[in-house]
Amino acid sequence: MKILNQPHSIQLGDRLKEILEQNERHGFETFYIIVAYVKRTGVAHLKNALEKFRETGGKVKAVVGIDQRNTSVQGLQLLQSLCDDIWVYHNEGIGYTFHPKIYAFEKAGDKAVVFVGSSNLTEGGLYTNYEINSFSEYDLNDPEQAKAYSEFRLLFDDYSKPSNLSKKLTSE
Repeated sequence: MKILNQPHSIQLGDRLKEILEQNERHGFETFYIIVAYVKRTGVAHLKNALEKFRETGGKVKAVVGIDQRNTSVQGLQLLQSLCDDIWVYHNEGIGYTFHPKIYAFEKAGDKAVVFVGSSNLTEGGLYTNYEINSFSEYDLNDPEQAKAYSEFRLLFDDYSKPSNLSKKLTSE
């Protein structure tokens, strides 16, 4: 595990852009996003890199929260145009807030990189806020590391299946 201490070290946005833009070298098939908040400014920072990632055959899948009204419609619209699959997670129950922040890259059966921390998909979360994020690299050929990474995938799959809390984002 390594730590990104933003703004004192590299910003998470720059690290994500570097992986997305250099995917011919990395060979990742899927980029996963699970965040509490999305703003147009955050998505705009990654837009060109996400388009380049998709041009190399990469898929972008996201689960985003709309609790506390901190996600903008403009952010959702822009992200939707850049995703192959996008879900909105919302709990109307008092005292419950969807609040994770995870970004992951995967080449099935080979390797993965997972970033977990405090950064939402906003300009502040990716660049200007004081944020802490850790990242871990996984060799998916190693059964122990593959098992550890599978915990993330199970979590993503759970958040991105239809339920009272999770709905596929549509233009409507």
